[in-house]
Amino acid sequence: DSDGTRLHYIDYGGAGQAIVLLAGLGGTAHIFRGLAPRLAGRFRVVALTRRGHGKSERPDRGYELDTLVEDIRR
Repeated sequence: DSDGTRLHYIDYGGAGQAIVLLAGLGGTAHIFRGLAPRLAGRFRVVALTRRGHGKSERPDRGYELDTLVEDIRR
């Protein structure tokens, strides 16, 4: 949850420094299904679906850059 908004993500696991994969506008965490497992050999990999897309909730507000940064941090 980020400010009460449920966000969909896929945790591909792995060890080491964390990498957050963020799809472009209209994309979802699933777009990284080919890349993420390869990165998980060296990094902890989490793919996030942005609010308003895919399986993430679609609130009426919270689409500005500051909110996106907070979504990623959580």
